[in-house]
Amino acid sequence: MAYCEEADLLVQDGMAVAPGEKAKFIKNACEEMDSKLGYRYVVPVDLAGIPSNQKFLLKDIAIKLATGRFIMAMALHGQSESLHQYALYLIKEAEMNLMAIANGNIDLNAPRVDSSGEGVGIVEPPEVADPFARIPTGWNPDQTSAVTIFEKNYMTGDPEPFFWVPDENISGEGRREKIV
Repeated sequence: MAYCEEADLLVQDGMAVAPGEKAKFIKNACEEMDSKLGYRYVVPVDLAGIPSNQKFLLKDIAIKLATGRFIMAMALHGQSESLHQYALYLIKEAEMNLMAIANGNIDLNAPRVDSSGEGVGIVEPPEVADPFARIPTGWNPDQTSAVTIFEKNYMTGDPEPFFWVPDENISGEGRREKIV
């Protein structure tokens, strides 16, 4: 399954290439994407089952990978430094986005696989169970610091007027369930 088409590539229409040449680069780009995405998701990813923004992201990655590799191959004979730099830029940007998905920084709403490669179905995003799952937070209890009072007042979601008294401002080990 291709994530993009020949008309999507970022090259001029007048560029003389052999028939099927662009399709070969698209196929290779999609296989490269599937090789990395296959560690987390069932591949090829069914584009009909994911939201539009995720479709566009996969399409963008495929376009940039295929175009970058295509330009590198076409510019090989001319050794054009500017074309090589542009192609490298496209490839690096595509790889950066692809690895963000493969590493779990960006979740797709697609069926997942376990460590053996067997499908496990769609896994709910963590923010469904915990609305603060994707919000950077921190809890560093300190029995003598006023910072703990600040954290209790502004980082817990239910501010109360706590007053700072050294050695009495926290109880327990500072875990979220132990906040006073």
